[in-house]
Amino acid sequence: MFKRALIYILVLAAIVMVCLGLFVQARGACAELYDTTASDGVEMLQFAGLPQGRTLLVGQYTDGVYAGDLFARAYAPGSGSPLEARCEMDGAAITLQQIVPMGKETHLVCLITPRAQEAVSYGAVYVLDEHFDVREVVSYKEDEETPAYGFDRFVCASADGQAYAGIQNQRVTVFNQQGETILRINSEQTRDVYDVRYSRAGVLIAGCTSESGLKETVHRGFCALYDLEGNRIWRKAVAGEEGVRAAVVRILDNGQAGWILYGRYDIEKFSQINPKGIPFRFKAETGNHVFLMDIDQAGTIGKQVFYGDASPYLVNQSLSAENGLLLQSYTATGAGADRYNLRITRLDHNLEEIGKGEIPVWGDQVCYSASWAEKAQDGIWIYHAGKVRFYDNEQAVSNHFTAMRKWRPVCEAALSMAAGAPWFLCLYFTMTLSTLGTARSPHSSRYGVFCRKKRRV
Repeated sequence: MFKRALIYILVLAAIVMVCLGLFVQARGACAELYDTTASDGVEMLQFAGLPQGRTLLVGQYTDGVYAGDLFARAYAPGSGSPLEARCEMDGAAITLQQIVPMGKETHLVCLITPRAQEAVSYGAVYVLDEHFDVREVVSYKEDEETPAYGFDRFVCASADGQAYAGIQNQRVTVFNQQGETILRINSEQTRDVYDVRYSRAGVLIAGCTSESGLKETVHRGFCALYDLEGNRIWRKAVAGEEGVRAAVVRILDNGQAGWILYGRYDIEKFSQINPKGIPFRFKAETGNHVFLMDIDQAGTIGKQVFYGDASPYLVNQSLSAENGLLLQSYTATGAGADRYNLRITRLDHNLEEIGKGEIPVWGDQVCYSASWAEKAQDGIWIYHAGKVRFYDNEQAVSNHFTAMRKWRPVCEAALSMAAGAPWFLCLYFTMTLSTLGTARSPHSSRYGVFCRKKRRV
């Protein structure tokens, strides 16, 4: 009479073993999605490659006693816990502008906005040494005798950290490393300046211009070179035409050859908001939306590269193009898509493509990439689901995320089954007991296939 119940138990055990094997495999592929050790109360800001093959994650505390402070964590391949530092500024909000690696040091270039009324924003640089100790912060402010405009942006203007620049619309103030003003430039017929480079060749500024001086008119991307006395040497429009707005947003040093300009055309985009409220920007239409070009000290434009299929962002690595460039972009089928693709493109300093890759990502997760700075064509860092990991190449990344996309539905099914397991087991044992009770009942002959055989007289 226990034969059928035993069959039920064996069948259930076989099903459980098969499911368990699948769930274990799925858990191995998707473990990072369900790792509860990832800390809450923080916001990721920038992710950049560092020398010696390391990478740096900079974020901001959003809750708790450190709310508003920055944190920096440096990772190395195969290492354990990262080096960590905290940057604070009493009575003011900190906005991270740039991460600038300089040998064994790392400079966090920030804009400081005091909370006091009538106070204006100024620049500050947090220097982290090789042990991640924070040196005394240097502040970069206008002189007291000059009108206090404050800054909209603050950037490192030289790869050696000897010059910094505060930007307010078309006004540029250049400082030395000690925070002393060394030059002021007020560029005419300029709407906004986005970046500045200071070198022996002069001061190169770049941004966008409104030819009539009004913000509502057409904007063209431009750059202009000034000598170290503030006299303009040349000015050049490099992108944009009637009905199209454009701007140069980054300048990269390119050795003796001059500079590389990275810019964007105005495009309509839509955003997807993940459960933590972090927006992703996805391309919505085609066209040439991003440009890169090299330009020499005489203002002559060399090679130009345009991207319209994915509108890639230039990943922050350094102020130099010597080790190549890394571009990343996000594409999705629509604003509410549950999945998106992170596209990665590598360029050398001559703007030649040397590698491409595509990473499939679930829509509720944040994913960023950073180059392995030792060799531009090898290795890549990925920030995903609150974790930082190193991969040998784009193919390794693609394999990992493809497996995660494949197995995550199995993990979700396992979690659902685990949540309903008590109810399922209760129902199963009730059915088993009912079957046993039917087999033993003297009236079981009424119940068809479960009836006991009648004895022959």
